[in-house]
Amino acid sequence: MSKRLTLAPTEIVPYAAKLTVFSRRLKDSYGLTLVYHHHMMMVAETFDEISAIFDAAGPEVGLLLDTGHARAAGFDFVRLIERFANRITHIHLKDVRAEVPGEG
Repeated sequence: MSKRLTLAPTEIVPYAAKLTVFSRRLKDSYGLTLVYHHHMMMVAETFDEISAIFDAAGPEVGLLLDTGHARAAGFDFVRLIERFANRITHIHLKDVRAEVPGEG
């Protein structure tokens, strides 16, 4: 876990397209909404990374707002609410001790 995966700028649109196709299939086949969880140490950690994916993905891709992961990634989760409120379909609320994510 000491190195996280990132997407090159040229990989964002194809990745978002796959999320969109999968989301449509889930909705059409099962009536479910795909909810994307931004997460520490993954390809959508920072506000800019999350925004780039959601700007490229179709509107059927929902967002799981994770307050703790936003805090640990160094941004205020309110920014996600302001930008993507209409796509938030699930929320994880948690406290993050500021000193812990930077340890190691």
